Amino acid sequence: MQLSFFSYTACTSINSGWNDNNCFICATTTVPPTYAIYANGDDTSCVASSDSCTDAKRNMDLTVGDCTLCTPNTPALIGATCTACTSITSAWTDANCNACAAGGSAVFANTAGSSCVASSFSGNQTTRSTNKWNDTDCDFCNGTTANAAQYASADSSLCVAASASCTTRGSAAWTIGDCTLCTPNTPALICFTCTACTSITSAWTDANFNACAIISKAKTNFANTAGSSCVGASYSCNQTTRSTNKWTDTDCGICNGTTANADQYASADGSKCQVTKAVSNANTASTFSSQIFVSILLVLSTFLI
Repeated sequence: MQLSFFSYTACTSINSGWNDNNCFICATTTVPPTYAIYANGDDTSCVASSDSCTDAKRNMDLTVGDCTLCTPNTPALIGATCTACTSITSAWTDANCNACAAGGSAVFANTAGSSCVASSFSGNQTTRSTNKWNDTDCDFCNGTTANAAQYASADSSLCVAASASCTTRGSAAWTIGDCTLCTPNTPALICFTCTACTSITSAWTDANFNACAIISKAKTNFANTAGSSCVGASYSCNQTTRSTNKWTDTDCGICNGTTANADQYASADGSKCQVTKAVSNANTASTFSSQIFVSILLVLSTFLI
């Protein structure tokens, strides 16, 4: 028998007007005891919240679980306030999604926090821990728009913005970009196959070299002219790819080598590489002026003689 409304009443007879004291007494005298020691927000039942549902009596911060138990009509927690699920339009969390799912499957927040989704595990990488990604979960969590990380990497450790699935690719051809994203240990592309950078000994391309440089964080970005190695030129060693970017002696030397007869020097206008060092316009003008000066001196000396 418990004291309710100044009279002794059996716990089973109380249907409303619960308070924390009565909930505590009834919970601790029940066999077996329960943890429902606090009255919910409308005093209609006792709940196992972390602290009192009454703000004035509460010593601990609210949790989503407390909102769900204390005020089931506002089960989510935004800031320090229990909130109705219909009022949330952004910044969803896994906890709020779970509270608002009401038995449904959309219990995790997507990566952007814009909605709740029915993924297998959390869209938050830290919360997800060692649980593997799959294409379905990546779709749920990141969406399927252009450039969205909608596919799981080949090792299922993360979601990537590949052009097609890393595992069930079907007829989609591999690209260097997809190799870099899906299989970072084999980021280069040789004959439609993702390949390890250390396996390439010739026929380097700018694209493969750039992919390998990204993975290794190297400062070299382009294949040399012979395709035998990767070099740190300012622009591509391939004339077509280089487009209108001017050549310099440095880039010519890097791309073509500095051995005898190598095109190691830039032409005067920077449009190509050549074997001999170009004479600058300034030097040419200076030489021409010197020649004129010498000629004048010779003419004058003739008159003096």
